[in-house]
Amino acid sequence: MNGFRIIEITTILVLGYFIVVLTLPFEQHYDETLRLYSREPLFRIILGITLVAIANYSVPVAILWFLVSFFLIADVHLVSTMK
Repeated sequence: MNGFRIIEITTILVLGYFIVVLTLPFEQHYDETLRLYSREPLFRIILGITLVAIANYSVPVAILWFLVSFFLIADVHLVSTMK
C-alpha cells in the first residue's frame, strides 16, 4: 500500500509540473507539435480514453490529467497571448 501512495504522489507532482508548463507564456517551454496534435480528433479521443483509465487508478491523478488535457485542447497559450 505504501508503494502505491509513492507512485500516486509522484504522478500527481509530474502532472502538476505539466500544468505549470502548459500555462507559461507562449514563448517559453512550448513545443509547436503539441499545438498541432491537440487539434487532431484521434489525439483527443486518446486523451479521453487515458482519462477513463487513469480514473480507474486514482481520482486525484485523473483530475490533474483532465486539467492537462483541457489545457492541451483549449490551447491556453494562444488564448492567454491574445490582446
